[in-house]
Amino acid sequence: MGGDPALSLRGMIYGVGHDLVHHPELGPSLEKPAVLGRLFAQEEIEYCRNQASDSLACFARRFAGKEAVIKALGEPTSSLSEIAFSHTSNGGLAVRWSRLDELGLCAMVSASSSGQYSSATAILVSEKLAKVNGEEIP
Repeated sequence: MGGDPALSLRGMIYGVGHDLVHHPELGPSLEKPAVLGRLFAQEEIEYCRNQASDSLACFARRFAGKEAVIKALGEPTSSLSEIAFSHTSNGGLAVRWSRLDELGLCAMVSASSSGQYSSATAILVSEKLAKVNGEEIP
């Protein structure tokens, strides 16, 4: 539920979030295993470490994506590793976070990197149909 990239926009937009990460600021944190484990799920760590072209940019895109999702939701989390990304067949990011499932929300995230920066934007959409004056909007 939380990361269905094929979501149609039948529901209401719950929130929008954006984040920008400067790679040199994130890099030193990634050298500390305890910090790395609080920021990323194990499968994310393995995936980014296998990105020989630019492992730091991979981590930075995911970090920006997690921050964007949190901003869109408007509530904090105790551990960013609770939010995990995987890749869809079309190269997009699928989001897994139990909090989104609890709230009936889906997240759509777009992330990119250029130079020393990575950026991500998240849109949270309610899976429930919107109602106006008690009537569902198809």
